Amino acid sequence: MNSLSYSNIVTSFTIWEFLSELTKPFTQMDIYRVGIIDANGKFLKDPQDYKTQQEARAGNAFYRLIVVLKRALRTSSDPMVRYAMTNPMAALRALSEEVETLGGDSNYFLEYLTPIVEEMTVGGGGIVGVGVPADKPEDVVVTPQAAKKHKRRVKAGVGRKLFEQLLTEAKRVVETTGHMTHVGDFLYHGDPMVAIKHLEATHKRFHTGRETKDHKLSLKADGGMSIVIKRHKDGTPAVAYKTGAAEYRTEKEIEAAGKPHLTASLVPALQLAKKLNLRPGTAVQGDLLFTGSEHRGRAQPNAINYSVPHNSTIGFAPHSEYKTDGGTLDLRKTSSHPDHSGLQAEGAFIPNLAITKKTKLALTPKRNALISKSLTAAKKILSDKQLIKFSKSLPSNKKFHKMLQEYSNHAARTSGVRTTDDLRKFIDIHMNKASQRGLSEKTKKSMVDSFHGFINTNSHHFDNLFAAHGHINTAKHAMLDQFGEHHDQFSLRTHGGEEHEGFVSALGVPGVRETQAKFVREGPGGFPEKNVKNAIVRFGKAPEA
Repeated sequence: MNSLSYSNIVTSFTIWEFLSELTKPFTQMDIYRVGIIDANGKFLKDPQDYKTQQEARAGNAFYRLIVVLKRALRTSSDPMVRYAMTNPMAALRALSEEVETLGGDSNYFLEYLTPIVEEMTVGGGGIVGVGVPADKPEDVVVTPQAAKKHKRRVKAGVGRKLFEQLLTEAKRVVETTGHMTHVGDFLYHGDPMVAIKHLEATHKRFHTGRETKDHKLSLKADGGMSIVIKRHKDGTPAVAYKTGAAEYRTEKEIEAAGKPHLTASLVPALQLAKKLNLRPGTAVQGDLLFTGSEHRGRAQPNAINYSVPHNSTIGFAPHSEYKTDGGTLDLRKTSSHPDHSGLQAEGAFIPNLAITKKTKLALTPKRNALISKSLTAAKKILSDKQLIKFSKSLPSNKKFHKMLQEYSNHAARTSGVRTTDDLRKFIDIHMNKASQRGLSEKTKKSMVDSFHGFINTNSHHFDNLFAAHGHINTAKHAMLDQFGEHHDQFSLRTHGGEEHEGFVSALGVPGVRETQAKFVREGPGGFPEKNVKNAIVRFGKAPEA
């Protein structure tokens, strides 16, 4: 999954606007004025239901995130939260604690933002809510009794579950479910050490067979449409096209959408949902492999051919499990290893993708030595504090970061190697993409000059990041070589001895602070290159990065 991080969205706007919107009543926000939320911040429309440009602007991911954060803050029993909502510095400290729980660096968060906020808020600065309201001092005064009561509630866990659910909703608002992040690309996504953590946990699993806490591995299926199959608390089955999309409970609802590709995929999926014995309040997301019985034991949902049972009429490869409470944006992830006890139905092929303790992956001594050496080299490069600081700052440069992401995807499906010189050359490729064609020549020249200037100023940092990425890929490819020798342990098997796409590493608490990284072979002969060639054959053109 190539997810949008919180920093990608927050830094798309000024800190000033973020704090201003956070302290406004819901009824003073544009997202309320256009009818997307009610006076209490409850969402009335999903993004796919927007019909006007005003709705799209007022209800984009940034403002939806603010709405969810405001609702989350309202649920807190902590009297300090009310103070944080009226004082920017207190709000920053409160948010920094949540940054830490989500795996971020709270000190860096405060170090970066504190000077900006202090400069803007001298004497109140015009932000709504700055200062202590004289008419309502009780909103910001924290008495010893209130603090003691809050401590008791925290110890008992009161309110925390709801708060985490709302934070999970915030995460859903800003996530996309299209493409997962290559493990090495975490070097450019805000915290480069995430890549190292995924590699170390995966290396431990391959080498010793032992699992790291909150770490799961799964086979990555190269499926077609990503779908969600649900059973609501009242027992009603439903399906949706990926998480966050509109759900359908009847075949008529699917057909009424007027989209043939949805009808062809979701009608059979809904029929499957009715047969499965999913627990009420549970949902699973996965890749649709095939529908119908014309496959003759061989299915190609995307770029890879799979061997499938001849008597099966639908293939579904589930990779995530959720709790569901009703509605369309209601999913809270609970596991990267779905419970298969309720995923059985006549005529359905539902392979288990989980890599468990029973899966044998023992590394050869030669591969183990290569992985250890590569990991040590990458960690040595990333021990430079200035490099880490630079890496963490990359998402804040929105336009450059987009170009950098595209370059890394381009490298993955071509040479597999990233260099500073190649990054410079890629600027022209990026500027010729469809997304840039509407820009004026003056704007294009300004962007190109800015990109080159930034690379030239920080060329030593890019040299080091790309060198670390090379070591990470060496370790990753050694693991994939080992993984390829154990494909016979999975019920999902490729046809004719093709290589699987790879596997997925999930690290952290699902639905709260989890990151997912894909381990896929890059460069010549790798899956990204194969995927591009497949797209040209099937659709007549290669996908843009």
